[in-house]
Amino acid sequence: MRNLLITILIFLTYCFGQCKYLIQTNIDGLYYLRDDNFGEPSHHEGSLLRIPASEIELTQCDRWIKFPFGEEGIYLDTNRISSIYYHVWFKRSGIPGVNEIFNIGYSTDRTHHMDESIVINTSNYISEVDDFRLIWAIQSTDSNIACFEGDEIYNFTIVCQGGWPRVRTSPNQCSFVILNLRNEILYMDWDDDQLSNYEELFVLITNPYNSDTDNDGADDYEEVTAGNHPGLYLFSDPNNYLSTTGYRRIIDIDAGGPYVANIGEEICFVGYAFGGIEPYSNWHWDFGDNNTSEEQSPHHTFDLPGDYLVTLTITDGIGNWDFGITLAGIREEQYVEEGQLEGIEEPFITVFPNPSYGNVKIFYNVGQNAQTALLNIYSVTGKLVKSFFLPGGLDALIIWDGRDNAGEDLPNGIYFYSFRSPWKNEVGKLVLLR
Repeated sequence: MRNLLITILIFLTYCFGQCKYLIQTNIDGLYYLRDDNFGEPSHHEGSLLRIPASEIELTQCDRWIKFPFGEEGIYLDTNRISSIYYHVWFKRSGIPGVNEIFNIGYSTDRTHHMDESIVINTSNYISEVDDFRLIWAIQSTDSNIACFEGDEIYNFTIVCQGGWPRVRTSPNQCSFVILNLRNEILYMDWDDDQLSNYEELFVLITNPYNSDTDNDGADDYEEVTAGNHPGLYLFSDPNNYLSTTGYRRIIDIDAGGPYVANIGEEICFVGYAFGGIEPYSNWHWDFGDNNTSEEQSPHHTFDLPGDYLVTLTITDGIGNWDFGITLAGIREEQYVEEGQLEGIEEPFITVFPNPSYGNVKIFYNVGQNAQTALLNIYSVTGKLVKSFFLPGGLDALIIWDGRDNAGEDLPNGIYFYSFRSPWKNEVGKLVLLR
């Protein structure tokens, strides 16, 4: 009897496993563009695989066919594709205008005829590493065309036309596509690395299924915050802006701050550099008031009130250079008589959420006796993009929709804000991620 029960249990376990295998129908997610033949010149077909490459694969494929499509199995349901996200490393041609423009899209049948496509130009690249250029794009598809009944999904193919594309897939330069990238999953964190899928795909251009995109021993979140961790100066770019030596070609510059002071009050500016090749040289500060300094940590005073964009430029040991920007908010010193501020709540400003994935809430207190205050928002290039005149009063709230003074949507990125009231001056950073 005992042996019979064991036999039945084994049989049920097997059947359950097989049934689970057979009803696998979820095609959504990330697929790597892999080369089955490791780049042999005569081979022009690759595969879409869930498994990343364990070594460098330089494909010369112009199409990536379906089989095995993610996980093998019998697809029973109707599958539709509404969008395709492309993240592809293309070989630089070396000749401007040659092998730079491609049509990339998909095919729904065995002829590999392209049903829908978009145009990409590899001269408009996100980064270039070892003569490979990273391109990303998103294609909205017609789900009535990209429609597959049951195992017809095996006919799905990614197709690239124009010249002879050479695509790299490796452990730290991953070429992949994502099928059906819906809005509700952009706020998820697939690899649990404290960076949302949206941040990884559209801001950092990293791999949301891999917490260490460039495979350098530091996870993506550590690299994004490397400016706060001097010990990580070698690991300062999650998207692999690396030379063959393993050092970054571009230097991370942190100009410190933001800084706040009164007119004539001395500010000690402190800057840092990460990455590149030491030693660093040519520390050049531009204070935004026609004054400069070549010291590493200079002291400076401002003669007029205002918001000053301060720039620090640094050169490394082999001539690479980069710059960082910070904000210095300068105001006239306020003289008050004894008891004038007695019983008045101290002015403040709070900006949240920060980073913001939608509207920005600005909670502030100008002060009971203050008539008005000014809130300015600047881009990282120093351009004034938005101004608010805040009426006097206590505990007020305004909501900013991320548009500039002309009503245009501002791009994602880092911004500086400056809050100026009769009794308080404050500056800070704000990150828009929408």
